[in-house]
Amino acid sequence: MVSVGTEVNKTKPDFTFPNSIIFFATGKDENIVKRYLQSSHDTLVTALYNIDPLLDQMIASNILTQENYYEIRTEKTPPQKARKLLEIVQHQLNENDVRLFVECLRRCKNNYPRLKDWLTRDTG
Repeated sequence: MVSVGTEVNKTKPDFTFPNSIIFFATGKDENIVKRYLQSSHDTLVTALYNIDPLLDQMIASNILTQENYYEIRTEKTPPQKARKLLEIVQHQLNENDVRLFVECLRRCKNNYPRLKDWLTRDTG
């Protein structure tokens, strides 16, 4: 989280950690979280081998429709499910909902040990 007195670089955003970008999605960099997720696509596809806990969190947060849920569930392999989920996140969710998606990932962090570093790295 950004604390009082923390300076945020508004001219060149840092793409290394979601915490540093969650509060900086304004102005001309309004799609910064989406860009960060896109740059982490391979990492996320590999790590999201069981997406059920994440899908449950997303439904509870009202950022995933039942239609999208079934669309994802019809995919056959875990990587295909993860790719379908990321496609929906990238193309159907607005930036605020994408930030909520990252929050859902954080809530499920115990289910995704491969994302531990991705979710906990801090840029200061």
